[in-house]
Amino acid sequence: MAIPTSYDEYELSRYMLATTATVAEVAGVESYTFIEAVNDTLTAYGVASIALATDIAKLRSLAKVEAWKTVISYLMTAYDFTADGASYKRSQMLAAAESALSRVEADAALAGYSTVYGIQMGTMVYSDPYTITESADDYAQ
Repeated sequence: MAIPTSYDEYELSRYMLATTATVAEVAGVESYTFIEAVNDTLTAYGVASIALATDIAKLRSLAKVEAWKTVISYLMTAYDFTADGASYKRSQMLAAAESALSRVEADAALAGYSTVYGIQMGTMVYSDPYTITESADDYAQ
C-alpha cells in the first residue's frame, strides 16, 4: 500500500481513528469525533486549509498528537469500578493513552514538528520613550 500523497478532512480523521484504534473504540470515539482535532492539526501545521498541508510526514505526525489528545479528553471521565465480583480498571486506558501521547509528541519533536513551546535565546534592546535628553533643539523657539 502506497503512502498517501494528500488528505482531505475525512481521510485525516479516519487516519486519526486508525492511529488510536483499540483505545478509541473502547472509549467510544468515532471518526467524526476528530473534526476539531483535524482543525487543531492544521493550526499546529500552520495552514488554514488541508490542501495547503503538503508535507505529509508533518501532517501525519501532528495528526497523531492531536488524535491522542482527543482520546485522552474522552478517557478523562473513565473511572475504575467493581461489579459482580469483577474489577474494571479503566484508568489503565488513560495511562496508556497518556503514554502514547508522550511517545508521539517525542516522535514529532524529533522530526522537527514539535507543537510545544521552545526556548529561544536573543538580545533585547530596551528603549525608554520618556528618557529626557537635553539638546539645543529642545530649546529652539
